[in-house]
Amino acid sequence: PPRSTLFPYTTLFRSLMVLAAVAVTTRYVSLASVVATLALGAACTVIRYATPICVAALFVAVVIVLRHRENLLRLWEGAEPKFLIRR
Repeated sequence: PPRSTLFPYTTLFRSLMVLAAVAVTTRYVSLASVVATLALGAACTVIRYATPICVAALFVAVVIVLRHRENLLRLWEGAEPKFLIRR
């Protein structure tokens, strides 16, 4: 049966770890945001959370992708700036 609880902290933590890993390795925050939200939506489906929760997670993923479409286009064209960590 589907799980009816809200996202446990471990699922959210793993999504944040994906965000951090992609951001650190690629230095593209927009790409990291998109990958992390898609990972959260996929995890929700794989773990079999209740349908309304999965629909909400996938809806948020679609919104994030749509909000970052200009950044993703610049990334595709090689014009998206990378973030820098200054000391």
